[in-house]
Amino acid sequence: MSSEQGKTYATFINEQLKAEQARRISLDDRGAKLQQSASVAVGLFAAALGLMLGKDASIGGAALALFVLAVLALSAAFLCGILATRLVSYAVADDHTMLEMLNSHWGDTETSSRNITAGLDAKTIERLRPGNDFKAAWLLGGIACQGIGVLLGAAAFAFAAAATMQS
Repeated sequence: MSSEQGKTYATFINEQLKAEQARRISLDDRGAKLQQSASVAVGLFAAALGLMLGKDASIGGAALALFVLAVLALSAAFLCGILATRLVSYAVADDHTMLEMLNSHWGDTETSSRNITAGLDAKTIERLRPGNDFKAAWLLGGIACQGIGVLLGAAAFAFAAAATMQS
């Protein structure tokens, strides 16, 4: 048996773990940015409508309906961003396992050690990946809601502008 046995597999599994951990960080970051941009978009549309209409004017009809729908869509995007950043637990080597490595397993061969640690990495990936998939699904839904909200907000602004020009 070669001391290199399983090295390729262990390296592959470790790289997959690193990629899944980086994916989690990216999804959390993008979910937080989705929350920020959705709330900024609501504020921008409200400010733009307020500036265009003036302090004494009111919004009504299609413009109001579109604005309300835009706020609802952007609120949904914000909520999706929250869900995309939710904490998801995953399996890692516990204290007992690491103490066993230092004590009863310290004399294991390089091949056995590689097998054990690759197995632990694989278990972590097995729990981490579904959590990341959950985050990605909510992020995708949030991006779609945000896009719809921006379109609705732009349409509300256009309808309000047209109504202002007519009066």
